[in-house]
Amino acid sequence: MPEVLEKIIMQAVDLPTIPSIARSVVKALANPKTTINDLTRLISQDQALSARILKIANSAMYYCQREISSLNVAVARIGFISLKSIVLAVSTKDIYKTFGEAERLLWEHAVGVSIASQTLAQVGGGFKADEIFVGGLMHDIGKTLLNNKDPKKYGLVFQKVHEGGKSFIDAEREIYGFSHAEAGSLLIKKWNFPGMLSEAILIHHALHSDQQIPQTTFNTAAVINLADLICQKLGIGYTRPLDGLELSKAESAQILGVNEDCLTNLITQINTDFQENKDIFL
Repeated sequence: MPEVLEKIIMQAVDLPTIPSIARSVVKALANPKTTINDLTRLISQDQALSARILKIANSAMYYCQREISSLNVAVARIGFISLKSIVLAVSTKDIYKTFGEAERLLWEHAVGVSIASQTLAQVGGGFKADEIFVGGLMHDIGKTLLNNKDPKKYGLVFQKVHEGGKSFIDAEREIYGFSHAEAGSLLIKKWNFPGMLSEAILIHHALHSDQQIPQTTFNTAAVINLADLICQKLGIGYTRPLDGLELSKAESAQILGVNEDCLTNLITQINTDFQENKDIFL
């Protein structure tokens, strides 16, 4: 990425931050000596986060047959890997500031793609569950970054997309000279997420890149891209479903080896997963 672009983004955009408790939880999860009690002590400092963790542990995601009221039990049921994804998902919602229609659609799409990415990753295998969830959740964080800075200016992007039929990438480059993928990649770097996720977010709309990219990163970007397209087709985060998308011809579907029959089943499964779990995050 050109150095001049990084300077423009860093100087022009007020970068939001993940709440401190969430950062502490993620840091603790990276320490193999961390215990359930350690995590519970951290999470309990944030009442809203604690309530959400309990709600998730009692949700259909975990097929709980009896109600859980203990945060310790909730953390144990969810597990350390999933807990990282969920804490980030719950905390990231604060970044969306005011929830007008634009912000609501951006957040709904972020949640939808994170859920869809996990479903797709289970088909392909070889992916880390927490990383693929976070990649899906953060893939369009650059849109929120730009929208938070200047909603009127980014509103022109929405107008070109929803009324003019342009892609977000094309509309953003016309107005800003760079895209949300580039802005989001820089934000992910600032938050010290793995370099693989930063790179995957950067290229998730450019899978024909001739750069030397590790296969794991390329495949992760393909999962995010296909999850994004499936959510568009279902209308998740959009004003209406984009029925005309032929997903079997998408580069990401071909990279992942997903044929038309498999896609039909995946679309149904992802729609079901989203409808059953969206209330946890939205």
